[in-house]
Amino acid sequence: MLVLVGLLSGCGEAGSDRNAPTLVADTLESGRVMVQVSGVDRAPVWELREVVRLGAAGGDGPDLFGEIRDVELGPGGEVIVLDGQAAEVRVFGRDGTYLRTLGRRGQGPAELNAPAGIALDRGGNVWVMNWRNARYTAFDLQSGELFQEHQRLASFVAFPWPGAFDAEGRLVDVGLDRNGDPAILLLDGSFVPGDTMPFPQADPGFQIVIRRGDTPVMSALEPFAPQDAWSPAPQGIVIGEGGRYRLHSVGFDGDTTRTVEVSVPGVPVSAAERDSVLAGFRELVESTGGMPERQPRVPDEKPPIGAVLVDGDDRIWVRRGVAEGSAPRWDVIGPDGGILAHVGLPDGMDGTLRAVSGGRVAVQTNLEGVPTVIVYEIVDGGG
Repeated sequence: MLVLVGLLSGCGEAGSDRNAPTLVADTLESGRVMVQVSGVDRAPVWELREVVRLGAAGGDGPDLFGEIRDVELGPGGEVIVLDGQAAEVRVFGRDGTYLRTLGRRGQGPAELNAPAGIALDRGGNVWVMNWRNARYTAFDLQSGELFQEHQRLASFVAFPWPGAFDAEGRLVDVGLDRNGDPAILLLDGSFVPGDTMPFPQADPGFQIVIRRGDTPVMSALEPFAPQDAWSPAPQGIVIGEGGRYRLHSVGFDGDTTRTVEVSVPGVPVSAAERDSVLAGFRELVESTGGMPERQPRVPDEKPPIGAVLVDGDDRIWVRRGVAEGSAPRWDVIGPDGGILAHVGLPDGMDGTLRAVSGGRVAVQTNLEGVPTVIVYEIVDGGG
């Protein structure tokens, strides 16, 4: 067993900083690296400073969004926003200045129909998962011209679309495997699905079926049910276990190359949260006109982690479970499995982390009913 202390916050030689988190790594015979991290709250905090805000409440400007489905950050700091309602991609400069629009609604070449998400390839081209046109449509980011189009052979879509290009320029998408089960797909250079791995799904034991008579009308997860999260990575994917703070780096060859387990205290569910989620479940049942097969169970503690995102530097951003009334935050985990930092949005802002690139963080949120994108600059340590 190898114990490393201090390296996790970039503090020189092992053992030089007794206030840093502790990492214990062990390589198994299979080659998998097992990493255990403790003292996570001793990691430094990276501060964020808002640099761009896009989102208008009215008018007809390009920052009036109908439904933001995805956001990317370009190689030059461009802010790239997919508006699913308008079926177009709008590109803004590093300072938020509107530059151009990619695509338009339609079914012809370079046209979009129910676009589900966007991804950047290694050349900086913007690929749109052009769902109802069953195509991948790519645009040159600088000119706005059509770059390439390929037929999409995958058979279903997930919202938000998790597609991304790996280190070898292959697209990761979702679809059905040969048995008809949901799967994560690795596409070859011709955009044909090849390798697959099972799609992480919640344990069926947490599902509650709502029936109208003998007919199932809906299936709902119990409140705070643990759900595995995943994100494409430069090599394979990263899976975050829903019921514990454990992350697995998995390749499409089926091998798990690294497992990171972080020791954190439980996050209690308050009485007010319990009452709120049960009331929400009753409203959902009433809206269907049906009856649940059983009443939901509310656990004493929340899942320790939520969504995960792997950035271009192979760092994993993990959304932490937090107590009621606490500001949301992410842990940033480095390539060695150590906790680099904690990150929280200024002024208690909340939102969905969409992209991290070039020392910037793009967050999608909704402010008083206005779809909004906010870009923050990482002030401390994360550039």
